[in-house]
Amino acid sequence: MKDVNITIDLETASLKPNAAIIQIAAVAWDANSTDLHKRPTIYDKDQTPYVFSSYSNLTTCLVEGMDFNPDTIKWWASQSKEAKDALTSSTALESITDLIKYFFAWIEEVKTSLHADNVIIWSQGTDIDIAVLRTAADMLGIKKLPWEYFNVRDSRTFIKYICEMAKIPEDSDIFKMPQNNHMVSYLMPAKHNALYDALQTTWNVFVLHNVMKDVFSGKNKK
Repeated sequence: MKDVNITIDLETASLKPNAAIIQIAAVAWDANSTDLHKRPTIYDKDQTPYVFSSYSNLTTCLVEGMDFNPDTIKWWASQSKEAKDALTSSTALESITDLIKYFFAWIEEVKTSLHADNVIIWSQGTDIDIAVLRTAADMLGIKKLPWEYFNVRDSRTFIKYICEMAKIPEDSDIFKMPQNNHMVSYLMPAKHNALYDALQTTWNVFVLHNVMKDVFSGKNKK
């Protein structure tokens, strides 16, 4: 059976499960790629990577009764002009209902295009982004998620655990993406952008996948 790995990241207006969703981003990547310097880790579709990124119209989140935390709003107000401009000047602001539907349809398209049997979802923890998407789908009457609950993976725990086992500092240079990798051209210049975070998380998990492959294959044995 073939799996497709997808890393997701959300920017939200609070930390509650019913948080208003500001942005959804996702990257579909190839866990079987082994060359850290030449092969792209993310799948290509006619030379265009399988990447999703879109913003919501926050007014529609308000209408649906989603949560806005005052402290989170103040935090956003203190961020860079680039980060704030992305929230208000995007030409692709979607109603929250359409955004969720488009995102789930994108996942199904990726699964079909890559002839995958299962979708493996990676997120930074399983108690925020996954919970927010599940709650939003329920609030909007969307009954089925495009992945199974048992195929959710916690990238934060994976990265921390493997780094501790392999004695790799979490700020190691191995987590800097090579310049000839397709992912680099999609990196956003501003932090606190869901696509930036999804790409970096994807790279970190991918690198550590290969570290573990080397360990189990005996390449690191002296």
